[in-house]
Amino acid sequence: MQPASPSPRQIEIIGQPLTPAIRRLAAYWQQARGGAFAPSRHAVDPAALKPELPHLFMLDVIDGGADFRYRLVGTEVAAFSGRDVTGKTFGELYGEQPEVLAQARAVFVRVLETRAPVYARGQVFWLAERGYRDYEGGYFPLSRDGAAIDIILCLVSFTPTPA
Repeated sequence: MQPASPSPRQIEIIGQPLTPAIRRLAAYWQQARGGAFAPSRHAVDPAALKPELPHLFMLDVIDGGADFRYRLVGTEVAAFSGRDVTGKTFGELYGEQPEVLAQARAVFVRVLETRAPVYARGQVFWLAERGYRDYEGGYFPLSRDGAAIDIILCLVSFTPTPA
């Protein structure tokens, strides 16, 4: 009989980012937004985020947060997960796993509710077959019209692969 697989830790919302890359993105986002609650996608210059690009992903907000679609997935995010999910929705990816879907949506819904960046840490729960590794994420709202959040800019930092 095989031992039961360990369960991932729940996502923990943290007040401030701990990872230097997320702190840099937070400062950049703050500057890019000016006096608005959030910058537009066009105010975010990929050249200014070059070191962070492999660790970024962007989500389109669908129907006010009923679902989310991966608009862009950085190379390190795709390599870690073993797949490029660009163009896929959460519903497509996790629809048959309601607990994973609910947990995946939780942080992004919080961004919509607070209309502010959210910082979280936890263990990778969406790829149980890859083992649970710690991660920290920063999730930043973007708004095309200055009122609704239509994109969420995200940066994740995974712990190094164990030796």
